[in-house]
Amino acid sequence: AGDVSHTQWVLLVTQHVTMLRLLVIVAWSAAVLAAGDDLYCSACLENNAAALAGDEGVTPAAWCYSTSSCISLNSIMAWGSLLSGSSCTDYSLEADTCLCRPDVYTSCGDCASVQHLGCIWMANASVTNNVSWTIAGFKTSKVSSYYWNSGRCVQGSGFSPFGLETISAVDLSLITVSLQNTVVPKDWYWGQCKLTGAAMVGILIGAICAAVILCICCCCCISQQQRKSRARRALLVNGQPTLLP
Repeated sequence: AGDVSHTQWVLLVTQHVTMLRLLVIVAWSAAVLAAGDDLYCSACLENNAAALAGDEGVTPAAWCYSTSSCISLNSIMAWGSLLSGSSCTDYSLEADTCLCRPDVYTSCGDCASVQHLGCIWMANASVTNNVSWTIAGFKTSKVSSYYWNSGRCVQGSGFSPFGLETISAVDLSLITVSLQNTVVPKDWYWGQCKLTGAAMVGILIGAICAAVILCICCCCCISQQQRKSRARRALLVNGQPTLLP
């Protein structure tokens, strides 16, 4: 009976250790995994890092989320049209914003799933652009705010979205541009579409803590069972085992 009980306890602990490992893997994956690139957006912005650093051999570009199109910034006119908001109001100069395929994962169900733990779905957000630019010695600045027309799949984890504030600076021969973009999410979802981010994080942390406590309790019970089993085998009276109560 002692051996059967011991086997059962070993199986129970093994099951809970496996569950704990899975929970830890999920939490770790959420913090470091991204679900992939949107090819069009990435191709549009792939040279921007060099262009924004002052490399005049490449042409910078902007990805317009409103029209899902790439805008070449190859002239002062193009820059002026973008910065004034006439060519596009919802745009990005940063290639990192292409992660999580915003043009493909267009719904919460597509984005906030266990297959895309490096992404979160932001149902809505307010965006503020603070832009200042200098052309031929004349400096102009503009602050604009707007709300997303629909939700968007962005890079993030169960703990928060990533890249809520980005600052870009361009210093070319004829134009100097500084752009500060701030995104304030209203509701966001990770791994599912029922609970908002903070609630989901609480459940995940609670599940991990419960699994750890249960694993410790099971280990203590197994250790106690093993001690009793060794004691039963060691206690012999006239060649007959004497069972402990």
